[in-house]
Amino acid sequence: MAAVEAEHADRPTDQAGPADARASASAGASQGAGASQGVPVARVTVTPRRPVREVRPGAQCCMLCGIVVHSLLFFVGFIMLLHTWLVGATLAEDGMQGAERPLGAFAIVLRGILSSFVDVSFLDPVIPTTLSLDMWGFWVPGMLGTFVTITSLLGLATVRGHKSPCAVPYAAFAAVLLMWIVETGHVLTEVVKSEDLAHFPDGGELTEMQHFQKYMFNLTHEMFRDVLTDQVCEVSAEGVLCRSGLHEAVIFETFLQEVCVQTSDVEFDNRVRVCEEHGRRAGFLKQSSPTDEIYCRCRSAMFDLMAAMSRTFKCVSLGFLISALSVIYVAAEPKFRTMGSEQVEVLLFVTVGVVLLSCRLLLFSDAPHWITN
Repeated sequence: MAAVEAEHADRPTDQAGPADARASASAGASQGAGASQGVPVARVTVTPRRPVREVRPGAQCCMLCGIVVHSLLFFVGFIMLLHTWLVGATLAEDGMQGAERPLGAFAIVLRGILSSFVDVSFLDPVIPTTLSLDMWGFWVPGMLGTFVTITSLLGLATVRGHKSPCAVPYAAFAAVLLMWIVETGHVLTEVVKSEDLAHFPDGGELTEMQHFQKYMFNLTHEMFRDVLTDQVCEVSAEGVLCRSGLHEAVIFETFLQEVCVQTSDVEFDNRVRVCEEHGRRAGFLKQSSPTDEIYCRCRSAMFDLMAAMSRTFKCVSLGFLISALSVIYVAAEPKFRTMGSEQVEVLLFVTVGVVLLSCRLLLFSDAPHWITN
């Protein structure tokens, strides 16, 4: 009986189908013939197909959001790098100035990145106080463009390839970039508030805002006069003419003519008049002159530009926050599938956090603590 049962147990493996038997015999005969004749026999290895991972509709929406926003971010970084290349090609005719320029530009970028996390007063001695085209037109945009481009590429690699290893450096770069955008918008908002000099006292103690107004007015007025002197510019009622012959002079003259002189309406002219009157009353301006009028016109035009930029930075920070969270969700979505009821709790917590941060950005955007120091 044991022998019969063993025979029946071995029969399914021994009794293959007729087709399989013929195929095995044919393959064995072919291999034997090939081996006897010295002809190499090709072996075909069939690799099983990997199962296609199903993507949920929520993950698809997050992927689309991440791809669109980070593609736009890559475009912005590319434009900044292209601008850097064009300015560098232009400045190559005059020659770049000294090795302290990239060091100063790096200090400016590093201050903007780290100021949201730590005290960066140790960088003050390195940061230059003069305006120069090679620094603000070449080095600073080049470094910022490189940082923005790297962040966008990490985000696209994470959202397109579902690569968790790219998610960690992307989260670090995105957090730094988001804080820089938020703080820049806050600084612009606070600077815009300092335009009105109507309540500036003739004497006595000054508030923190009035100290800031005085500092910004004196700093920008001194820098404006220094640029006029360096570029050999003549200011008259008809306009501005710079005779230094450098590219900086051409750009500065074009800026004055197109932004400061050409901008004119009733409300803008009233702000220029208030700037001159209160500037002289507060002791910032000594006497009425065409230079001071041009300065006040440029000052009012720049405040309009900064007001528009502050609103833009708020919208950009909100959009980038949602996009960054979408990219991180796409990278973590396979792990979310293994969770049960905790998945809903985590997503609810993230949603509430995003709503609170959005309200903080759009409704309660006070100035950072270091701007009044």
